[in-house]
Amino acid sequence: MNEKDYLKYVRELRKRVANDTKFHGMTKWALAAASVYLWLRALPSLVDLRTGVLPTKYLIVMFAHSMGIFVGLQIIYEELRGKRAMGRFDYRFKREYSRRQLIQVGAIAWCSFGLYGISAYLMGSNMPELSKVEGGFFHISGTLFLFLAVLPLLMLIIGRFKDSNSEAYPTPSTLKLRPTKAYKRISIFFAIVAIVLVSFNAYYFIEPSFPMNENQYETAQMLGMELALIAMVLQLFLSFLAESDKLETLDNLERDIVLHGIPVTEIKLRLQDEHLGHEFSSWLSAQMATLEDDTKELNIVLNKESEFFQRLSKIDRIHKHDRMDLITEYETELNLCCEKIENLREKLNKCFVKLLESVKHDSYLLTLIQQHIAQAKQIPDNSLLNAKLLLNKLANEKRT
Repeated sequence: MNEKDYLKYVRELRKRVANDTKFHGMTKWALAAASVYLWLRALPSLVDLRTGVLPTKYLIVMFAHSMGIFVGLQIIYEELRGKRAMGRFDYRFKREYSRRQLIQVGAIAWCSFGLYGISAYLMGSNMPELSKVEGGFFHISGTLFLFLAVLPLLMLIIGRFKDSNSEAYPTPSTLKLRPTKAYKRISIFFAIVAIVLVSFNAYYFIEPSFPMNENQYETAQMLGMELALIAMVLQLFLSFLAESDKLETLDNLERDIVLHGIPVTEIKLRLQDEHLGHEFSSWLSAQMATLEDDTKELNIVLNKESEFFQRLSKIDRIHKHDRMDLITEYETELNLCCEKIENLREKLNKCFVKLLESVKHDSYLLTLIQQHIAQAKQIPDNSLLNAKLLLNKLANEKRT
């Protein structure tokens, strides 16, 4: 593809994202209207809280049950979504999550998992009027979902996800992998948890285990459900905000192609980094090609050895500074080439070590990585060895 083809593709992709954003924009207005309507419905009932007609803990219990139903249905929907089999080009990775993206994920999680976890845990621990079954269920499920809500924040604190670097390297968290048996078991576990969550909360939402009069029951049910719906609407708003960043990056890319004439290689790299992801096998081949190019560059410098010593022999040993300057210049050139190769090889080795444990279940990826580990070691070995011998030789010349 040439620059014009990429520009056409970027504009088509931008149009697609813009249509999605426009659709989401209309959806946002609809959600905003729904939120206003729910608040207007909830306001009269909130008066009962201030007057003490409805105890706050009764409302929190009904809110927790409503959130539990919505969260459970959300998990069931995600688990039931079709997942097609992975092909070779589906093994892709993008840059690691930035702090901003991780905060967005955390905020979205808190609007559902966090609110349910806090309300359920508080009521399970501090409301003796609940039956042992309802209180125990609240306590256990609240603890689980509080942990799931806090997880993105924990990742941010321990620094597992860092701000995007200029170079994208695959990690176990960013490389899309074929589902393992453990992943499938976890998926089944969460599907069962979701079904139990919906069933228990729906039952106790209809038949609470603590005594309430009819007016309290009706008000707590309606207000709890309305506040839970508002929380879910807020979650949708936050997810739309996360999607809107895509349009800005495409606008910037289109601008840079048209106004600044960025090369095709940079266009492709930015599309892969920001939208499409890097295909793992192609990325590995590109890294090996870079390693080979760096090795060829080192070999060119090594081939200057005879020419260098001829020039050095023409300088009398009395002129030590001139000899030292010439040796240092050649030595620096060699060191720069060696450092470039060793830095790339070190980055690749760290990347491969992190990935090997994660891909051991996938024979295709395991074989691919093992082949490239051997290749990354073999390509520059002889050249690096010759460079080290020559550097020792130059060090001896400095001493004489």
